[in-house]
Amino acid sequence: MPGKKVTSPWWVNLMRYFARGLLILWAGFWIFFAVASALSETSPDPKANVLGWIVVIAGTILLAAGAVIPWIWELIGGYLLFAEGVFFFVFFLVVSSGDTNPAVILIIMPAFIGGGLSLACWYLTHKKNLNKSV
Repeated sequence: MPGKKVTSPWWVNLMRYFARGLLILWAGFWIFFAVASALSETSPDPKANVLGWIVVIAGTILLAAGAVIPWIWELIGGYLLFAEGVFFFVFFLVVSSGDTNPAVILIIMPAFIGGGLSLACWYLTHKKNLNKSV
């Protein structure tokens, strides 16, 4: 039914906006950190570290997509955030040669929290319609 708007309770909206705000802060922090790091490493000669800039641009696109897609497609965004969390966890394991500290968990935890909340909000909003279609 294209004209019917799906409504959700106030606490589901609160969870949804908490997850979105957390993701924007998380992505914004890491994008700022990546750009600042790349700028400090290439400040004498900006063309010296082209590969570093490619990694920064790819990471920025990945993080921005993880923060924006749940606003548009909540279900797809939730799965994307879980995939990003797994990707970053594996990436940090590879970069650190398996010697990780507990800070890595804190670094990637917002992706799992935001993804889980996005999936929970989608399910709670659409469960009435899911039960009717069965």
